[in-house]
Amino acid sequence: MDVYFVRIIKERQVVGIFAAWDIDELQDIVDECCDPADCEYVAVGPGGIFQTAFTRAQFPVRFVGEVGENVHPDDISPFAEASYSDSWHDAMNGTWRKLVG
Repeated sequence: MDVYFVRIIKERQVVGIFAAWDIDELQDIVDECCDPADCEYVAVGPGGIFQTAFTRAQFPVRFVGEVGENVHPDDISPFAEASYSDSWHDAMNGTWRKLVG
């Protein structure tokens, strides 16, 4: 299984980070949130996302209303202070490929 960063081609807007067995599966997953034909991807190797500061966020992510109306915004944003590994940063400066076509 590989990990892919996906973005909209035109604006370079982030779509997400996805794990998929192949490009066909990646297209199916991306299709859940936007048109894969509008996207490009870069495959990344070992690496990850990590917290650079203390957070109150927990996994699984809690949303307002699930636990009560008094859920603090920091509780629902597990990546507010996150960064990604150097290897993923380097990969994002590599060659992006169209997801469809």
